Amino acid sequence: MRIPLATAALSFVLLTACARTEADPSAASAKPLDRTALYDALRTRGALESGRLLSHVSHTCSLHIGDASYPVVDLRELVPSETSPRGVNAILILSPALDLVFRIDYADERPLFCRGGKLYVQGDISGSDLPGEGNEITFGEGGLPVSQRHVEAAEVPAFKLPSDTVQ
Repeated sequence: MRIPLATAALSFVLLTACARTEADPSAASAKPLDRTALYDALRTRGALESGRLLSHVSHTCSLHIGDASYPVVDLRELVPSETSPRGVNAILILSPALDLVFRIDYADERPLFCRGGKLYVQGDISGSDLPGEGNEITFGEGGLPVSQRHVEAAEVPAFKLPSDTVQ
């Protein structure tokens, strides 16, 4: 399996950015949500589709908009079928109370990290409810997307793990 040069270069830059130790005040956030608590919140608030099998759920990061923190969740579900299961992937933006605010369906793109009110995604993403196309989505009041643009790999801002995360 060959990896295209652009994908390899982006992966290298992102890994390098993750290893940097630059201070990022917006990176400091609450601890990641416990998967059980996250699953319970998604299930009780109707964010999970009935009849699908949950294959992955994780709290990627939190958007910081004003004084509020909006968790960003990476969700992967399987739709059972007689021939072969089909995957459905989504990035969920939750309110501070863990209600679903916005859903972004994706194929191969993945949410990477947040910086302030911006979410960085591996690969350009687009959709009918998104304001444009790109790998940097800016969210505004209420956790809704307000703009989107493509950011070259060399321009992706440095990411710092919270100090309470083991490296």
